[in-house]
Amino acid sequence: MAVYGGIGLVSLPFDFIAEYADRPRRLTQEELDKITPRLLNISLELIQTGEALKKKYGEEAKSNSRSGKTLKEIDKYEESVQNFEAVIGSVSPRYRKSL
Repeated sequence: MAVYGGIGLVSLPFDFIAEYADRPRRLTQEELDKITPRLLNISLELIQTGEALKKKYGEEAKSNSRSGKTLKEIDKYEESVQNFEAVIGSVSPRYRKSL
């Protein structure tokens, strides 16, 4: 579907208009102040958990001979990291410093 403006010289696909209407909105300073400490705490917890797993399992975590318990813990950690990256990915387009 296309939308014609004026006398038909300009044609914009409706998908472009819908994408513009659904674009990410800029975060306000209050929203950013609320989100930042929570994201910082989550990232620090993930770093500490990763370091603890590295100490606990060491080389076993890198090799292919992992036990079931090791796999579950490492998979749970990797899933947490992926979820955190998804959250950061959804917040970062909305954040832009004001000039």
